[in-house]
Amino acid sequence: MKTARKYSTIARDYTIFRMLELTGLRTHEIIMMDVKNCRFDLGEKGKIQVRFGKGSGYKRRWVPMLDGVDLLIKWYLEGVRPLFNSNIEGALFLS
Repeated sequence: MKTARKYSTIARDYTIFRMLELTGLRTHEIIMMDVKNCRFDLGEKGKIQVRFGKGSGYKRRWVPMLDGVDLLIKWYLEGVRPLFNSNIEGALFLS
């Protein structure tokens, strides 16, 4: 990844795909996440608030950050996301 022409884009996509694999969330649920939905203060390692679930009407639920998802999100928030925008709030995954 570090030798990629666009490191920030590759690192963002890596984070999205690893989250899909580790959490079982749907693509739409991950893409619609905001930074404030990553709550490291809840539970042992933290929880993700899913605001836009499937089905008619949006269902909110909490997904625990297991299997290193907490470390992955911290790495993304500290090292990759600032490459897109210095604002610490708003959408989690920027383009």
